[in-house]
Amino acid sequence: MTLGSRIPLERSNLSGLAELSLEPQSDSDTRNSLLGTSRGLNYLLKKVDETLIEAKSTGFVSRESIKFLARNSGQSWNGFSGKQALLAALEDEKADINARKPPLEEEELNQRNARLDSAALPGKGALDGIHRYETSNVRHRYKVEKRLHELQSRRQEQDDVSGAHNAMVGNASYAIFCETKPICILVSAR
Repeated sequence: MTLGSRIPLERSNLSGLAELSLEPQSDSDTRNSLLGTSRGLNYLLKKVDETLIEAKSTGFVSRESIKFLARNSGQSWNGFSGKQALLAALEDEKADINARKPPLEEEELNQRNARLDSAALPGKGALDGIHRYETSNVRHRYKVEKRLHELQSRRQEQDDVSGAHNAMVGNASYAIFCETKPICILVSAR
Protein backbone atom coordinates (compact mmCIF):
# COMPACT_ATOMS: atom_id res chain seq x y z
CA MET A 1 0.00 0.00 0.00
CA THR A 2 1.40 3.38 -0.94
CA LEU A 3 1.13 6.54 1.05
CA GLY A 4 -1.14 8.08 -1.58
CA SER A 5 -3.70 5.29 -1.51
CA ARG A 6 -6.68 5.55 0.77
CA ILE A 7 -8.52 2.92 2.70
CA PRO A 8 -12.16 2.88 1.63
CA LEU A 9 -14.53 3.82 4.44
CA GLU A 10 -17.26 1.37 5.30
CA ARG A 11 -20.85 2.55 5.12
CA SER A 12 -21.91 3.64 8.60
CA ASN A 13 -24.87 2.13 10.38
CA LEU A 14 -26.23 5.57 11.29
CA SER A 15 -29.61 6.78 10.11
CA GLY A 16 -29.84 9.70 7.72
CA LEU A 17 -30.84 12.07 10.53
CA ALA A 18 -27.90 10.98 12.68
CA GLU A 19 -25.50 11.48 9.76
CA LEU A 20 -26.87 14.98 9.20
CA SER A 21 -26.32 15.84 12.86
CA LEU A 22 -22.64 14.86 12.51
CA GLU A 23 -22.04 17.18 9.59
CA PRO A 24 -20.18 20.40 10.36
CA GLN A 25 -22.45 23.32 11.17
CA SER A 26 -22.08 26.90 10.08
CA ASP A 27 -20.75 29.40 12.63
CA SER A 28 -24.18 30.88 13.39
CA ASP A 29 -25.70 27.39 13.77
CA THR A 30 -22.93 26.42 16.19
CA ARG A 31 -23.54 29.52 18.30
CA ASN A 32 -27.33 29.12 18.21
CA SER A 33 -27.13 25.49 19.32
CA LEU A 34 -24.87 26.53 22.22
CA LEU A 35 -27.33 29.26 23.25
CA GLY A 36 -30.00 26.59 23.79
CA THR A 37 -28.46 24.98 26.90
CA SER A 38 -26.87 26.17 30.12
CA ARG A 39 -23.79 24.06 29.35
CA GLY A 40 -23.57 25.75 25.97
CA LEU A 41 -23.83 29.17 27.61
CA ASN A 42 -21.03 28.26 30.01
CA TYR A 43 -18.92 27.18 27.03
CA LEU A 44 -19.67 30.46 25.22
CA LEU A 45 -18.73 32.42 28.34
CA LYS A 46 -15.43 30.56 28.46
CA LYS A 47 -14.80 31.37 24.80
CA VAL A 48 -15.69 35.06 25.31
CA ASP A 49 -13.29 35.20 28.27
CA GLU A 50 -10.55 33.66 26.12
CA THR A 51 -11.36 36.16 23.36
CA LEU A 52 -11.21 39.04 25.85
CA ILE A 53 -7.71 37.97 26.92
CA GLU A 54 -6.71 37.64 23.27
CA ALA A 55 -8.18 41.05 22.37
CA LYS A 56 -6.47 42.75 25.33
CA SER A 57 -3.09 41.47 24.23
CA THR A 58 -3.37 41.80 20.42
CA GLY A 59 -6.27 44.17 19.84
CA PHE A 60 -7.86 41.69 17.42
CA VAL A 61 -10.13 38.64 17.50
CA SER A 62 -8.95 35.42 15.87
CA ARG A 63 -11.00 33.80 13.13
CA GLU A 64 -11.58 30.73 15.36
CA SER A 65 -13.05 32.88 18.15
CA ILE A 66 -15.38 34.83 15.85
CA LYS A 67 -17.67 31.83 15.28
CA PHE A 68 -18.64 31.86 18.97
CA LEU A 69 -19.47 35.56 19.03
CA ALA A 70 -22.73 37.25 18.00
CA ARG A 71 -22.85 39.44 14.95
CA ASN A 72 -23.52 42.98 16.19
CA SER A 73 -25.68 44.49 13.46
CA GLY A 74 -23.49 43.01 10.74
CA GLN A 75 -20.31 44.64 12.02
CA SER A 76 -17.11 42.62 11.85
CA TRP A 77 -15.45 41.90 15.16
CA ASN A 78 -12.17 43.22 13.79
CA GLY A 79 -13.77 46.38 12.36
CA PHE A 80 -13.95 48.34 15.60
CA SER A 81 -12.38 51.79 15.70
CA GLY A 82 -10.11 50.94 18.59
CA LYS A 83 -9.12 48.37 21.11
CA GLN A 84 -11.39 49.88 23.79
CA ALA A 85 -14.45 49.64 21.53
CA LEU A 86 -13.65 45.99 20.81
CA LEU A 87 -13.23 45.22 24.52
CA ALA A 88 -16.49 47.03 25.33
CA ALA A 89 -18.30 44.98 22.65
CA LEU A 90 -16.88 41.76 24.10
CA GLU A 91 -17.98 42.81 27.60
CA ASP A 92 -21.48 43.50 26.20
CA GLU A 93 -21.45 40.03 24.61
CA LYS A 94 -20.48 38.51 27.97
CA ALA A 95 -23.25 40.45 29.77
CA ASP A 96 -25.79 39.28 27.16
CA ILE A 97 -24.81 35.63 27.68
CA ASN A 98 -24.93 36.04 31.47
CA ALA A 99 -28.43 37.57 31.18
CA ARG A 100 -29.64 34.51 29.25
CA LYS A 101 -28.42 32.02 31.88
CA PRO A 102 -30.94 32.33 34.77
CA PRO A 103 -34.16 31.78 32.77
CA LEU A 104 -32.57 28.95 30.78
CA GLU A 105 -31.23 27.26 33.92
CA GLU A 106 -34.67 27.56 35.57
CA GLU A 107 -36.34 26.04 32.51
CA GLU A 108 -33.82 23.16 32.48
CA LEU A 109 -34.41 22.61 36.21
CA ASN A 110 -38.18 22.48 35.65
CA GLN A 111 -37.74 20.01 32.78
CA ARG A 112 -35.42 17.84 34.86
CA ASN A 113 -37.88 17.86 37.78
CA ALA A 114 -40.74 16.97 35.42
CA ARG A 115 -38.72 14.04 34.06
CA LEU A 116 -37.94 12.87 37.61
CA ASP A 117 -41.58 13.18 38.60
CA SER A 118 -42.74 11.20 35.58
CA ALA A 119 -40.07 8.55 36.21
CA ALA A 120 -41.33 8.16 39.78
CA LEU A 121 -44.75 7.05 38.58
CA PRO A 122 -45.18 3.32 38.09
CA GLY A 123 -45.88 2.03 34.60
CA LYS A 124 -49.30 1.13 33.22
CA GLY A 125 -48.83 -2.59 33.94
CA ALA A 126 -47.96 -1.95 37.57
CA LEU A 127 -50.88 0.46 37.98
CA ASP A 128 -53.26 -2.09 36.44
CA GLY A 129 -52.02 -4.73 38.91
CA ILE A 130 -52.44 -2.36 41.86
CA HIS A 131 -55.95 -1.50 40.68
CA ARG A 132 -56.86 -5.20 40.38
CA TYR A 133 -55.62 -5.97 43.90
CA GLU A 134 -57.33 -2.89 45.30
CA THR A 135 -60.64 -3.89 43.68
CA SER A 136 -60.29 -7.42 45.05
CA ASN A 137 -59.54 -6.11 48.55
CA VAL A 138 -62.53 -3.75 48.48
CA ARG A 139 -64.88 -6.56 47.41
CA HIS A 140 -63.53 -8.81 50.15
CA ARG A 141 -63.97 -6.04 52.73
CA TYR A 142 -67.62 -5.52 51.67
CA LYS A 143 -68.30 -9.28 51.98
CA VAL A 144 -66.74 -9.41 55.44
CA GLU A 145 -68.67 -6.32 56.58
CA LYS A 146 -71.92 -7.82 55.27
CA ARG A 147 -71.24 -11.09 57.09
CA LEU A 148 -70.39 -9.21 60.29
CA HIS A 149 -73.68 -7.30 60.13
CA GLU A 150 -75.56 -10.58 59.57
CA LEU A 151 -73.89 -12.17 62.59
CA GLN A 152 -74.50 -9.12 64.76
CA SER A 153 -78.18 -8.99 63.79
CA ARG A 154 -78.55 -12.76 64.43
CA ARG A 155 -76.92 -12.42 67.85
CA GLN A 156 -79.19 -9.46 68.62
CA GLU A 157 -82.21 -11.56 67.64
CA GLN A 158 -80.95 -14.42 69.88
CA ASP A 159 -80.44 -12.02 72.75
CA ASP A 160 -83.95 -10.65 72.24
CA VAL A 161 -85.45 -14.17 72.07
CA SER A 162 -83.46 -15.48 75.03
CA GLY A 163 -84.23 -12.36 77.05
CA ALA A 164 -87.96 -12.79 76.42
CA HIS A 165 -87.71 -16.51 77.12
CA ASN A 166 -85.84 -15.90 80.39
CA ALA A 167 -88.44 -13.43 81.46
CA MET A 168 -91.09 -16.08 80.91
CA VAL A 169 -89.16 -19.00 82.34
CA GLY A 170 -87.45 -17.17 85.17
CA ASN A 171 -84.58 -19.31 86.43
CA ALA A 172 -84.23 -21.57 83.41
CA SER A 173 -80.95 -21.91 81.63
CA TYR A 174 -80.57 -21.15 77.92
CA ALA A 175 -78.10 -21.89 75.17
CA ILE A 176 -76.16 -19.20 73.31
CA PHE A 177 -75.47 -20.00 69.71
CA CYS A 178 -72.13 -18.73 68.50
CA GLU A 179 -71.42 -19.24 64.82
CA THR A 180 -67.70 -18.59 65.02
CA LYS A 181 -67.25 -21.16 67.82
CA PRO A 182 -69.64 -24.02 67.12
CA ILE A 183 -70.23 -25.09 70.70
CA CYS A 184 -73.26 -24.22 72.68
CA ILE A 185 -72.90 -22.73 76.12
CA LEU A 186 -75.59 -23.22 78.67
CA VAL A 187 -76.06 -20.20 80.77
CA SER A 188 -78.06 -20.20 83.91
CA ALA A 189 -80.23 -17.17 84.38
CA ARG A 190 -79.80 -16.87 88.16
